[in-house]
Amino acid sequence: MDSTTLNLKEDQIINILWKLFNSGIICSTLKVDDLDNEKIIELSAFLKETHIKEYGEISGLLEEIDYWISEISDSGVNIQIKKKIVDNIEENVKEIITILEIPNYNFEILNKNLLYENSIVSSIHRKEKHNYNIEGISMVAEIYRLFDDNIIEKILFRNFFTSNYKADQKVSAVDFFMKIDSANFSEMYKILENDFDIKKIRKKREIFFEYINELLNNGKNDYNEISLSMEWLIKFFKDMPKVISENSESKYSVYFQKMDDDSIIINNLGPGMGRHFTRYINDFKDKEEVINTFKDHIKNIENKINRKFVDVNTTLGLNVNLHPHILENELDYPNSFCWNENQMLNLSELFIIVNESTKLLELQNNQGILYEISPMGTLFPLLAPNFYKYLCSFSKSNGMEISFWDRFHKVNKNNALRVNHYPSISIGRTAVYIERETWKINKVSSIPKEDSYEDYLKLINYLKHDCQMNEDQIFAKTLPDVDALLGGEINVSDWISLLKKGKYRKPQFYDLNDYVDYKNFVSIYSKDIEEMTIQKVLPSNEKVVEYLMEFTEIHKTD
Repeated sequence: MDSTTLNLKEDQIINILWKLFNSGIICSTLKVDDLDNEKIIELSAFLKETHIKEYGEISGLLEEIDYWISEISDSGVNIQIKKKIVDNIEENVKEIITILEIPNYNFEILNKNLLYENSIVSSIHRKEKHNYNIEGISMVAEIYRLFDDNIIEKILFRNFFTSNYKADQKVSAVDFFMKIDSANFSEMYKILENDFDIKKIRKKREIFFEYINELLNNGKNDYNEISLSMEWLIKFFKDMPKVISENSESKYSVYFQKMDDDSIIINNLGPGMGRHFTRYINDFKDKEEVINTFKDHIKNIENKINRKFVDVNTTLGLNVNLHPHILENELDYPNSFCWNENQMLNLSELFIIVNESTKLLELQNNQGILYEISPMGTLFPLLAPNFYKYLCSFSKSNGMEISFWDRFHKVNKNNALRVNHYPSISIGRTAVYIERETWKINKVSSIPKEDSYEDYLKLINYLKHDCQMNEDQIFAKTLPDVDALLGGEINVSDWISLLKKGKYRKPQFYDLNDYVDYKNFVSIYSKDIEEMTIQKVLPSNEKVVEYLMEFTEIHKTD
């Protein structure tokens, strides 16, 4: 079918293509994979095939860059020659930018060191046994699920579906996306205020924090720690909204650190189904055995829950998202490479239905097979294109970074105090901690800011006396975690905006005995901020190893 058949003008076709591009249905491409080892040569060849003079010149410059990169990687080349090669590469880059007439480009190329955040410790073996309290970790997962704001989008999509279609209707997954992508979300979020599930989730969160508040005000508790009763938690989680409780399984991973007394501190929960774990498989000596074992594990889960997991066959973002091929089924994402075309699902084969039990949306094909999206190629779907983000909403395994004291403080803080102190939180007697000891400084303007030894002493005195903090090494941040349901109306746009500023939400380590760290610490609150969060370093900075464990819990069903 061409434009004459549809009777469309050229500008109308361009507008349609532009809308599809912005929605993530189609993508622009140079036919070069970002992750290909020969991408510079492939790009050069592609440009040469255009037979455009300027692109031909760029093609030649790229070939030279590719050659110089191979030369600079030669360990036998001395440092003076490598410096000359780098200069040549920079000159070629500048020439390419000049040919493309890119305006206002900064030609100042900075050389920076790379800091690798993650590393594999060879002493950690796959078959190493751990004696951690599984009951405590499982309870932590229950708490995180209650405070997981990803459920809001799932409820929103459910409500949009039921307001536009019959509850028993099957709707094309692509058609539903096109309809929801053009909807007025600000109005839709207002409707959520009266949703039964939203009200119940909000109420359960409020009850949880009321219990926390009771423990804080109980004079019998330790100043530095409170412990949540396992009996209270078990009773509390017996009455949960079906959208949270009536899933046949729970899939999650746990990032934690060990402390001297065999207790552990939970840093955050990641998604399950190998979405984080598989990024480290290539570092195992017996990786083929690990991969095959994990594939068998997935098939076992699929058989038990009568659902198939499907990957989205594209990788977004940095190389940290690279992973070996694990899932048998793949969804054909536009302009992406498929591992196995025989196992590829076309988007046109999938339909949206309403789950009779949870009342949430699910994906199904014409044969009645249920599919759950498990996007292995991205860590943070919120920052993905709209269509990719939409597909990720059909995953039941989400990563969660939650600061309970941030959320508690928003609705319970004492504004009369310059500093609010909150103890660490543990789960019963399970030796599992979910929060570090925390100080919330409400009036940051009261902290000494000047760069002088006298003000440095004032800062230390302020932390030790005003904040009653006997810590020289601390975690600090200036942007709090937010709860989309507590503390007023749902303000999802603000919530998403804060989530995208991830580097400001993550606590940074500072050693106030170190001048460079002191300077960095001063810089984060010298800006126009209202509040600062300081946390105790737990465990000590000598215990910097972080562990990742993955769990799949198959729940009993009637």
